[in-house]
Amino acid sequence: MMQEVMRAQARVSEQPIDGHIGPELNIKPSQAVAELACMILAVELIEWSVGGARLVSVPGEAFHAFGRAVEDARPGPVLLAGLAPVWFGYLPVPFREGYEESMSYGEPFVGALLAALTST
Repeated sequence: MMQEVMRAQARVSEQPIDGHIGPELNIKPSQAVAELACMILAVELIEWSVGGARLVSVPGEAFHAFGRAVEDARPGPVLLAGLAPVWFGYLPVPFREGYEESMSYGEPFVGALLAALTST
């Protein structure tokens, strides 16, 4: 079994930086996570190869389009392990205004996490 570990970090701050997506991402927090301002979130992303299938950790509750994008970025069968290894809120794609979006770390965080999971 092969194990790959990737790390994505997001810095939550009051002032977003437009157009910057990278290992550290400044985002404007949603109301639900406003108390976490200026906190760095280290996100461990784990992927295993079991036979010809890939098991990919997703640290939250991913919407269908989020999961599909992760699956489409890999050849062969893919199984997503949601809420693994931790829960970082909902991962809505597309991002709209609603309950799940208010319980996420925001669109820039979700986008950076999706980019980390779909880059090869």
